[in-house]
Amino acid sequence: MWYGNWNIQLSPVKLKAMETSPSIYLVEDDPFYKDVVAKSLQKGQFNVRTFTSGSDYLEEIKVHKPDLAIIDYKLGDSDGLELLKKT
Repeated sequence: MWYGNWNIQLSPVKLKAMETSPSIYLVEDDPFYKDVVAKSLQKGQFNVRTFTSGSDYLEEIKVHKPDLAIIDYKLGDSDGLELLKKT
């Protein structure tokens, strides 16, 4: 798939070794890109949770840790690199 500056290519994942789908937290403040990336990941059998702010993401990871986090570099309320340092 091609979306602007994003080139997303996912292959279906065989999850026989895992009981549940891998969890991915997506932090993206642009609704268009958030929806495009989330839908693409969900087609790849991932359990995706989205956040539009860094503060919401930081609150959630106190309770649940994802298998993978995809964080926008420039967010309205924070910087993606700063979020990674706090994770």
